[in-house]
Amino acid sequence: MSRLSKVVFGIDLNKIDFLQINDLYKLKPVSSKFAFAWVKKYPKIALDTTDPKIIAQHLSHEKMKYYDEVCDCFAIVFSNNGTEEIAGLFVSNLSDWDSYYFRYIGILPQHRGNHLQVMIMQRLHEFLGKYGIQKIRAHVKPENFTSLKNSARAGLKKIGITNTPTGPLIEIANYPESIQPKGVKHEKEIC
Repeated sequence: MSRLSKVVFGIDLNKIDFLQINDLYKLKPVSSKFAFAWVKKYPKIALDTTDPKIIAQHLSHEKMKYYDEVCDCFAIVFSNNGTEEIAGLFVSNLSDWDSYYFRYIGILPQHRGNHLQVMIMQRLHEFLGKYGIQKIRAHVKPENFTSLKNSARAGLKKIGITNTPTGPLIEIANYPESIQPKGVKHEKEIC
């Protein structure tokens, strides 16, 4: 867990070995160094969900420090018959005092189709709720239909479009009606 999550909310996932997602999968906290090594090992998966310019950027000392201080990195671990393997990577961070930002999720092809993204979003929302974090936010490329569909299944809705230098991103969130920002209208469907 990042220093930010620990300082602001006292969440220290290093003291929690893992978060169980279901009988076969769990989230295990890992270092940002591990996360970048995983992305480098599986660049095609990273490019499916992330802007290529971000992946291609040199991993400067400042960028690594940012991820160490701000981001929470998790290996998605598959456990079966006493063996474990890394099935994917999930990176997220606090975005303010009551919002959590889902930054990146990459799942190896052989583990896709199990609704892992949906279960991870639901499980983390449940876990973070214990600390008063009610909102989950993310940005998704419009062409990443699978991620948009999974986000909708997890209860996130489109709240807007963000234009970036590399193209538009769909902003999604799970703002409960009681804390929905004024003027934001949830669309019924993301996709």
